[in-house]
Amino acid sequence: MVLEVEMPHPDNPAMKQRGRVYVCDLAGTEPAGDIFYANYQRILLDDGTLEYKLLGPNQDNNKTKELQEQGNDTIIMMMMIMMMQLIVMT
Repeated sequence: MVLEVEMPHPDNPAMKQRGRVYVCDLAGTEPAGDIFYANYQRILLDDGTLEYKLLGPNQDNNKTKELQEQGNDTIIMMMMIMMMQLIVMT
């Protein structure tokens, strides 16, 4: 599932900014190498809402590796479930 948010660009009202957050990655559409454990800066806006600005990958590569392995394991389990369903249907 993807949460996508659009907001006006602060300097150009004719433009919009778009942010995307992957809430759950069960589909396996992204290669594991594209996924990383990230650092964000928490920004409190004047209206009381929070904004999280992506700073980039976390310096601890083990966290990224663990996250990528979880994604690979999830894809493998989903494929096994689909195969079992095919076997049961035949």
